[in-house]
Amino acid sequence: MKKFKYITIMLELGFCIALTTGCFPEVKSDSAIDSGENREITTNAADDFPAQITDDSVDKLNIDAKVLLPKNFDINQKISAATAEYKEWDKDSIVEGISNGRQILNEDTVENSEEENPTYVYTFQDDSVLSFTNGDASYYTQEEVESQYSYYFDDFENYIDANTLNETFGDKEIEGIQKEDALKSADNILELLGVKDSVAEPSIYSMDVQSMKNLQKEDGTTDKYGNKVQTWKEEQEAYFIIYPVLYENIPSTGMNAIGENEFISSPKAYFVYGRNGLITWFVSGITELKENGNKTAIYSPTEVTDNLKEFFQSIVMDTSVDISLLKLTYIIRNDMDDVNKLTVEPVWLIYGSYDEEPLGELEKSALKGKEYISVISAVTGKTVSLTSIGG
Repeated sequence: MKKFKYITIMLELGFCIALTTGCFPEVKSDSAIDSGENREITTNAADDFPAQITDDSVDKLNIDAKVLLPKNFDINQKISAATAEYKEWDKDSIVEGISNGRQILNEDTVENSEEENPTYVYTFQDDSVLSFTNGDASYYTQEEVESQYSYYFDDFENYIDANTLNETFGDKEIEGIQKEDALKSADNILELLGVKDSVAEPSIYSMDVQSMKNLQKEDGTTDKYGNKVQTWKEEQEAYFIIYPVLYENIPSTGMNAIGENEFISSPKAYFVYGRNGLITWFVSGITELKENGNKTAIYSPTEVTDNLKEFFQSIVMDTSVDISLLKLTYIIRNDMDDVNKLTVEPVWLIYGSYDEEPLGELEKSALKGKEYISVISAVTGKTVSLTSIGG
């Protein structure tokens, strides 16, 4: 039985702690803004960026990994980590731009754990809701409340493999809804928020009747309330648009995790556009840079693989790990003791899977059938310590 769910980041991370603590190597996290030495790229750097890496020279480690680089990424580009702060929104102009003549029925300020970062909530006369907190802005209409679009794609958004959404929804044209109109509306919001120059080209997917019927055909499918999901209707069809957020020409991914005394997150921007226009949108984790560390050559996939091999040579395991992907992305590292202390950092996301019998009873319950995920800084080459990971 498939049960669709919408889980806030903190609830998701809390749940994952119980499942995955112990899944990650106990390696000391590198400090913020530690850019290492100013490494120079050698003349044969291209050889260190193969499309596929295969290596089984270390016991219990099998590497047959695809290497994913951002589109048009220059491997000779110098990169750095940077201190940052969450973006403060120009709320008045954004509210005015989005209201489109609608009156505001209610305006609330919700205090968060940090008093200086409250959430501002505006409710319009048609019950649409716009909200802001530092770095995050979101909007939803009654169509979102009634049809729960986010509950469907939330389960299928995959920070590992971008093809997941394409395989689930496809990108076909929806009769009566123009992709150009959907993209223009999303672009207009990004311009209004002042982040259009910070995002890459979007991917657009089709939440059409046939795709949704395929998704819902499993008996017992329920929504978040436990009610049986109603068959999707043509009037509910919509486009789902995702914009990767960029740092140094490197796109974000959807990963959220808990590290060594830090939260790890990844910016995102998505929109749902239907027959009546924008249904919902969510832009999160937007930062403004304060200070860059030293620019340095990027750690290559072959260097990252060598680091991984060295680690596995230093431990004893009775199960093998199969590595299938190395993906260049970036993360935000948020100090638990100071939620406003941020570091933006390019990293290699390493993905694989454990064989069936991990070491020990505790690890066995946590790791059996679980994914192997590791993160290595593309700036310093050091492992970013993880204790749990969400979506």
